[in-house]
Amino acid sequence: MKVFVVVFWLFVAGATIAAAFASEHERVIAFCTVTGFFLMVLSMHVECFHVSIRYDSDGLHTVSPWRRDRFVPWSAITGIRFSLVLQWYVLSTSGLGCVRLHLYLSGLQSLLEELARRGFSIPAAMPKHK
Repeated sequence: MKVFVVVFWLFVAGATIAAAFASEHERVIAFCTVTGFFLMVLSMHVECFHVSIRYDSDGLHTVSPWRRDRFVPWSAITGIRFSLVLQWYVLSTSGLGCVRLHLYLSGLQSLLEELARRGFSIPAAMPKHK
């Protein structure tokens, strides 16, 4: 995903340069389009490069620019479910909100293995077809 974000930044930079050479009438439309892509890539950049969920023997440590940093002890995790639509695991906690783990999160498999080792049932990410 990080490579994809970098490539997308290059696309936005190229589109900005191309928009600068557009005719006056097309320039407004081009810059509005580039701005939309810029905002999309910016949010992807923040998600890929500035969100982290680490774990140790005590629990989870979450860091995100979208909310305050949190520590979630293993004992506070009450359940795990998978959202097929949003493509992430959701850890329910007692009093500490939900922790969302997207399928593209680096190290996800290691964390799921640790959760399974601690007795949690890990739901399948994709339903099995009959």
